[in-house]
Amino acid sequence: MGMACGRGGASETASNRNSSTTPPHPHPQQQPPEHCLETLLRNIEGLLAIAAHNARQQQSQLHLQKAELRAELAVQLEREREMREHLEKQLNEEQKIRKRRFRRKLEHELHQKHQNHQNPQQITQNKQQITQNTQQVSLKSSPTPPPTQPPQQTTETLD
Repeated sequence: MGMACGRGGASETASNRNSSTTPPHPHPQQQPPEHCLETLLRNIEGLLAIAAHNARQQQSQLHLQKAELRAELAVQLEREREMREHLEKQLNEEQKIRKRRFRRKLEHELHQKHQNHQNPQQITQNKQQITQNTQQVSLKSSPTPPPTQPPQQTTETLD
């Protein structure tokens, strides 16, 4: 490229001087021939075209990478949403189970309390019945007169 459009070497200059048909070599301050400028401009245009093509490819690649990242982010967000829903469902189920267990425990405690509350009354009633039965049996077996105290007083003293 430089030799075709630039200054020639010493042998070129000597041959130019000997040849009568070729014009003398231009001075270094003179402009190069037009075909050299055209070649230079074509080379610059080619480099610019390559640079523009590379820039478009890089831009396209960046758009693809951006789209891939968005897709990965969407997948990750979907997984996190599914995981959150799954954990919320597990938590709700666990809370339901705990509520049932707590309710059963309370019902059992209330039942026990109710039974314990009834037991003293039942015991009192049983004691009264036993006392009455004992008195009746003792009256039948003994020739002595019945006691003058009412059976309820006797029952109360047994408590």
